[in-house]
Parts: sequence; structure tokens; C-alpha cells
Amino acid sequence: MLPKNPILAGIDKFDEPIIYSELKALSEKFNRLPFNEFKNRKVVVLGTSVPNEPPFGEAGTFKYPQFVGRILGFEPIMRSIGGTRLTYDPSNNIYGLAMTKAEADAAGSAIGSERSYETQLDSCWDSDLFFFDHMHNDAGILNALKGNPDYWDDAKDTFKITTANAFDRTWAIGAMNYIIREIYKRNPRAVIMLVNDWRGTATNAINY
Repeated sequence: MLPKNPILAGIDKFDEPIIYSELKALSEKFNRLPFNEFKNRKVVVLGTSVPNEPPFGEAGTFKYPQFVGRILGFEPIMRSIGGTRLTYDPSNNIYGLAMTKAEADAAGSAIGSERSYETQLDSCWDSDLFFFDHMHNDAGILNALKGNPDYWDDAKDTFKITTANAFDRTWAIGAMNYIIREIYKRNPRAVIMLVNDWRGTATNAINY
């Protein structure tokens, strides 16, 4: 077993010496920097099951933002919920993160496991970094908008952001923009990080 490093405590739960040694090397590299801008920062993570579950579904292992935090020197505040969406379109019974708390309360049990951005960011508005790994579960809703001239650019074969739809919560990109705008209203110095699947296409990567 490799020697323990305080910032990596628990990372070897994979029981994979190669992975552990690589993570340990990364951590030590960041620790040698004269200034690590991530160290001890307040970081909140919002997303789906992707950031909210261990990488390979194994029990008792850190979620990937926690691995990253151990390497960079911060402890992330996990506010992700599996199966959730960004889109808020109550006329079609879609209740995603972009709804306000008042809207969520009014909808009652119809929201299921979904939660308002105001609920998920409670006590976290002063965070240094807002880390989003989202939109995975909005893909079907986005796909349905392909060809719709209000959202889709045929010439470029991708979605388009316009003055009319930029903050329209009934599609995921507008919903994301809406939440980011709300964050900046409360915390103008906030840093926003958007993470997405490396296999992303125009459907789920336009805003990343």
C-alpha cells in the first residue's frame, strides 16, 4: 500500500495502486504550486446522478467531485440529485432545477425528486465556485426542439441562443442561463464551471 497523504485520505478505496499513485502525484503537484487558487475554496456541485454517484457504482467510494476536491484542496458541497433536469415547463409537467422555491411549493408532490435552484443553493450563494454537471436528463427534451426555428439553426445544424430564448426556462439552455443569472445577482464574483460528457454533441454541449 502506498503511503497516506492527508489530502488523499480514502482515495485508495478503489484498491488500485496505479490509480492511487497517479492521484497522489497530481495532489503533490498542486501542493507544490506557490499559490493554489482552489485550496480551501467553497465549492458547490449541482447535477444529476453523474456527479452524485461513485464513478463505477462501487459502494463506499468517493464521487468524482470529491476526488477532484481531494486533489485540489477543497471539500465540495454535494447538491446533486440523480435523475433530475434543468428544464422548467409546468405546462408539460416538467419541473427542473430552474424553478423557484415558490413554484416548487405550489406544484407540491408533482415535482417528484426535483428541487428548486433556490433550495439547492441555500447557504451556498457565497460559494467561490459553482460546479454544474447537468443537462444529461434534458437531452430528450432538447432533441424534440430540433427543427423548431425558435431554437434550431438549420444552416449551422445546431441550437441557437436568441434574445427571446436566452432565459427561457422551457428549454435546458435557457434554464441554465436563468440559473446562472440568478447566481450572479446574488454573488457577482461567482465563478461558474460547466462540465459535460466528453462525447457531447450539439444536443448537450452547445452551452459548454
